[in-house]
Amino acid sequence: MRTTAAATIALVAAFAAGAAVLVYLVHRSAYDSVRSGARDELRSILLIEASTGARSLPAGHQTALAQIVDRSGRVVASSRSGDRQPMAHLRVRPGRISQAVRQHLPADPDPGPFLVVADAAAAPVPRGDVGYVAASLQTVNDAAAEAARAAWLVGTVFVGLTAGLMWFLIGRALRPVEAIRAEVADISDGQLERRVPVPASDDEIGRLALTMNAMLSRLDDAARRQRQFVADAAHELRSPLATMLSQLDVASRYPGMAPVEELAASLRCEALRLAAVLSDLSVLARGDEGRVGERFQLLDLDDIVLEEASRVSQRGRIAVDVGAVSAAQVRGNPAQLSRIVRNLLDNAERYAARRVVVSLRESAEQVVLQVADDGPGIPPADRERIFQRFVRLDSARERSSGGSGLGLAIVRQLVGGHGGTVEVEDNGGSGSRLVVRLPSAAGP
Repeated sequence: MRTTAAATIALVAAFAAGAAVLVYLVHRSAYDSVRSGARDELRSILLIEASTGARSLPAGHQTALAQIVDRSGRVVASSRSGDRQPMAHLRVRPGRISQAVRQHLPADPDPGPFLVVADAAAAPVPRGDVGYVAASLQTVNDAAAEAARAAWLVGTVFVGLTAGLMWFLIGRALRPVEAIRAEVADISDGQLERRVPVPASDDEIGRLALTMNAMLSRLDDAARRQRQFVADAAHELRSPLATMLSQLDVASRYPGMAPVEELAASLRCEALRLAAVLSDLSVLARGDEGRVGERFQLLDLDDIVLEEASRVSQRGRIAVDVGAVSAAQVRGNPAQLSRIVRNLLDNAERYAARRVVVSLRESAEQVVLQVADDGPGIPPADRERIFQRFVRLDSARERSSGGSGLGLAIVRQLVGGHGGTVEVEDNGGSGSRLVVRLPSAAGP
């Protein structure tokens, strides 16, 4: 309704302006025609007087009154018998036609207005006579009024039909939008698999429907991932809690069966495992809130890599080769970058047979960190899946491996927050190699 009303108002304004111009042109054309006829009549009576000295004048078909007035203001010739009062007193010069509009003529019953034109008589008339011709302007007003009435009638019909057509076309064009709105309003949290109808036309509304369906697909995927995440998180938290409750239950029922030191060590191990899962969940939650890129500063990434590599080496399970680590600076969060390197090294340590090789190099635009192990490797089909949350490969299903399935998911989230990428590359046929690329601090 608002769109049709606005379009109709604009159309009425445009049509009114056009009608005003049309009426003006009609009025101007009719006025010019009357003036031209009056001037022709004036020239005729002046020629008649100059050649014959006539004292009676013929009235033309457009002339209401014609007069010859002498220097003293006396009517010496007229197209109307008994006419003795000049119709006007205009200042004229020979060869220069003067004109004026009069609402009434002397002793004339016809309604005005009238166009009065005047000119001085030319030689051989020496008296300084002035010729006057009056022509009715009623035809001019009638023509303008008729044009206005025609414009009003045509405009009313045209605007009415156009407004109705616009109402129909706009309503038809917006009908798919209403269908999309109604469908979206009816979709609840548990019905995100539903989609809005897509019109057959390839226009803005069709693209709107496609965009809405794409958004619903993303929301559906996000909701499904959230439900899966909650279920996986509950499972991960339930396992250590169940173990701890079981051990405490046994200890309470059979006092002295297990040494206190052994029970404490077992409970501490499960508590650490529970704390690690909670810490990972906290990191992921902050990343989901968009808080990855906080408190960035200029850092020497090689110092972080060497520190984390030393920590893994001190555990003595595998050898860590850092001979290819060179100086590299990045802008980032120290704690988050340390978490990236720690998770990569812990993952490599978990699967390595004897050795992990770490390399770090810097180019003009990026810093490349590579962590390679000599373990069983990652099948190509699983190289993208391992970055999903709570994903463990078959060889890592054992709880003794210590992994919660969140480490590499955290790596991808933190690396993405630093404007980088992480992926798995071939490692020459043995083991796996994870490659992290971050923007260099020296880059543009």
